Amino acid sequence: MSPDLEALPAAKATRERRGIALVWVIPLVALAIGVWLVVENLVERGPAVSILLDRAEGIEPGKTRIRFRDVTVGKVETVQFTRDLKRVRVGARLDKAFAGRLTTSTRFWVVRPRLEGARVSGLDTLLGGAYIAMDLGATGGDARHEFRALDEPPGILSDTPGALYTLDAERLGSLDVGSPVYFRGIQVGEVTAYRLRGDASAVEIDVFIHAPHARAVKRASHFWDVSGVAVTLDDRGIDLRLASVSALLSGGVAFDSPADAPTAEAGRHFHLFPDHAKSQEQPIRVGQPYVLYFQGSLRGLEPGAAVEYQGIRVGTVREVGFESSFDKRRVRAVTVIEIEPERVAPKNREMPREEQLRRTRIVMEELVRKGLRAQLKTGNLLTGKLFVDLAFFPEAPAAEVVHEGGRLILPTVPATLENLSRGLTRFIARIDHLPLESMGTHLEGALAGADRLVNAPELRGSIQGLEVLVRRGERLLHDLDPELVTLARTLTRTGRDAHALITGMRETVDQFTAAGVEVNRLLKGKGPVGRVVRRMLGELAATAHSLKLMLDYLERHPEALIKGKTRY
Repeated sequence: MSPDLEALPAAKATRERRGIALVWVIPLVALAIGVWLVVENLVERGPAVSILLDRAEGIEPGKTRIRFRDVTVGKVETVQFTRDLKRVRVGARLDKAFAGRLTTSTRFWVVRPRLEGARVSGLDTLLGGAYIAMDLGATGGDARHEFRALDEPPGILSDTPGALYTLDAERLGSLDVGSPVYFRGIQVGEVTAYRLRGDASAVEIDVFIHAPHARAVKRASHFWDVSGVAVTLDDRGIDLRLASVSALLSGGVAFDSPADAPTAEAGRHFHLFPDHAKSQEQPIRVGQPYVLYFQGSLRGLEPGAAVEYQGIRVGTVREVGFESSFDKRRVRAVTVIEIEPERVAPKNREMPREEQLRRTRIVMEELVRKGLRAQLKTGNLLTGKLFVDLAFFPEAPAAEVVHEGGRLILPTVPATLENLSRGLTRFIARIDHLPLESMGTHLEGALAGADRLVNAPELRGSIQGLEVLVRRGERLLHDLDPELVTLARTLTRTGRDAHALITGMRETVDQFTAAGVEVNRLLKGKGPVGRVVRRMLGELAATAHSLKLMLDYLERHPEALIKGKTRY
């Protein structure tokens, strides 16, 4: 061994302690970051929702958005069928801000291009595609994460200031979702929904009145339909109403309110009247029925027609029909009216029903004794509608209200045209019974007597004596006063004129005598002239009969004066 080698220190074996290799640091850091991101994503991401749709047209996973107030707040993740394959289930994820905010009142619906009456919506989807809109609804409800999408977009969002009311109508008419609601000609709301009542007895229409106009709705407010063009044909004529162009396209509702009435609470029900006139009428609660029997045609008289007294409505026609009596073997037209005392005086509304009916019967019986009768009248020639008019006819036979089988029967008189027709019939009958031949004989005798009177010698002598007397008076007056000569000459000329007049009268009487003889001969003769005269009289009678038929037709069809006779 070399001394140099012995001088070297001896090596000692020890165990080396190793740490984490640098190569593992990077994966560990990446793993930690990934875990942190996953945890943060789980903590920060919003709630998941499941939306059921009838059809998923335009809905695509990872692309279709969820929007709230036109702001994107989520995205569709999955689209799949339900187990029964009847609907489509859409899975979506919302932003964290909506965690704990989804309740049973939250609503979802698909936004697509829509045209509803005069309102157009969803046009932005033509370029960007369909999306799902959301309305949070009222706060404080039970939490929910599965929803059924609405078939139609809601008219009003849940947080819109205003009040919702319900209108009860007999029919929907031209109203639709989005139809405007007017107050004094200004649009203050819109129709949001409609549905049949549970028993299908009426249509319930929801209307939303925006703030601050909601305070204009009072408990005594009246709502009426202003849809399209309202045309009313009744006994008063034609009534044409148009609220606006918007109402013409999509219908509309208007209302009016008394100023001193209390404000209506939200959710209150109101009756929807068919027009403004009906909304102004007070509800009639009491009506005393009476039965009327008219002899003429009832064409143009319909239930709901007015019963008037001196131009003021006092009742309503309730029934128009026939009644038959097998024991008497007859069928006759019957009209049932109701006299409504509440129309006569507002204070009658404060009386009990039975008291109103009792007073009505007493008043009507007294008026009938004084000559009150019911008569049909034409309210308008264009429509041909009839109404019942109560008026006094002093020349009518005495009558009373008849009590028959629990019914009260009012006496009636024929209509005006019917009276004219009857008078014409009587006139024709009198013409037929005129003694024309004897009248000709008497006329001939009268003319002969006048001829004898004019040609009598005594009358001629009197005229000549008068002429001599006038001449003597002229000489006497000439002697008395020259100024009277002119007057005497005037009297002379007057006498001569009188003589000429009497002569002309004698000639005229002779001509009339000859004419009377000729007329009498023509009437009695059996030659061609007599036949012509008799045929002329017959044609006169036929013309009068045709006129009677025309009056009868006008009574049944008064509108023929304007539209002409209807051909069947």
